[in-house]
Amino acid sequence: MERVFYGNEEEQFFEVGVNDETSNKWIILIHGGYWRQKHSNENIGELFEKLGTEGFNVLTIEYRRGEHEWPIPNEDVSAAITKFKQSTYYHDEQELILIGHSVGGQLALLNEGAVDRVVALAPVTDVPFTYDNELGQNAAKAYFGDDKALMRQASPIEKSNLSSHTLIVHGNNDDRVLVENTFDFAHKFKHANLDLFIFNDLPHMECVNPAHPVFQYLLEWINE
Repeated sequence: MERVFYGNEEEQFFEVGVNDETSNKWIILIHGGYWRQKHSNENIGELFEKLGTEGFNVLTIEYRRGEHEWPIPNEDVSAAITKFKQSTYYHDEQELILIGHSVGGQLALLNEGAVDRVVALAPVTDVPFTYDNELGQNAAKAYFGDDKALMRQASPIEKSNLSSHTLIVHGNNDDRVLVENTFDFAHKFKHANLDLFIFNDLPHMECVNPAHPVFQYLLEWINE
């Protein structure tokens, strides 16, 4: 694994795992953590490793969060994708698949236009809803304060269109990011190229557990 910095700050880096130079796919992972500093790309370390053993080229993006106010996380993810696409790792004929979990799903959906396909795992799509329902131990208020306008700017459901083929995976029993947000998002973008995988038993962190059966569904979709 190699670490590449896309900015001058300590957390502006991505880590690259090249498993097959002849592969026609790159998978880009974005971790979640409700914008809190204590959560890092270590949260998706097992997923990174498992995708590598499946033969994929994988990179995971770290980004500034915590005391770094919005839109810094989104700007960092955008800059990381741009830097990677300009690097010698990537070739134009290779497909880019962006996978994000929770807030990483939010960031993936906001940056979907920069890649070919997107997988959003239990994504935060409506930040004001997250605020109003005090989800994630009142995570939206802790990060955004009471600025509803800024929250709307950070909400994928406020996008005007969805241009990339997208998959959303969510559990009916997820109590950290509620599945009704995913249904609202799917309803708004019902004419887009959007797939839904909804599971009755898929707690929030199980989305990134490669031992969970959902991983096999994810692999099938990636390999379409």
